[in-house]
Amino acid sequence: MKLVLPDHYFSSFLDVPFEHILGPGWTAIIDADNTLLPLDATTLSDNVRQRLLELRALGIFSQLCVLSNTILPKREARVERIAHSVGAHAVSCNFFRRKPRPWGYLQAMDKMGSCPESTVMIGDQLRTDVVGAAALGIKTILVKPLGADHWYTALRRRHERRILRGITPSNGTGLKV
Repeated sequence: MKLVLPDHYFSSFLDVPFEHILGPGWTAIIDADNTLLPLDATTLSDNVRQRLLELRALGIFSQLCVLSNTILPKREARVERIAHSVGAHAVSCNFFRRKPRPWGYLQAMDKMGSCPESTVMIGDQLRTDVVGAAALGIKTILVKPLGADHWYTALRRRHERRILRGITPSNGTGLKV
């Protein structure tokens, strides 16, 4: 797999200065687990929900879509609830369509009526969120994971840590190397 770095890297979704790095009129595909909320949480925190609503009100995001790799039907329902709570679209990728495959990103852009040039992907994993989006020409923002991972994701994190060694999350506008 080709090494792909994100366009921007921040400590958390709440630390991203969207107004300074994007400007108005973007559509956003946002990963759910460990990006917007911890893996086993069922609802967004008030701070995250408020920030998403604020970004829409400011016109930074004209449309939102929560995109998540899901295998179980109850996980799909959870993604739908999370998206509905902020007026966003939802796309759940089953085992054969999971990120980084293009299906989920293409579905999200179709639902939002957007194209890669006006879309940003915000996620917590290089191998799924960043690689998949970058392959389609979508701008990427990586954030540190909010909590514990599934066992299979935890194995990939070791490789991710090696890639990101020497790169610290920015408190400004992009990567700090």
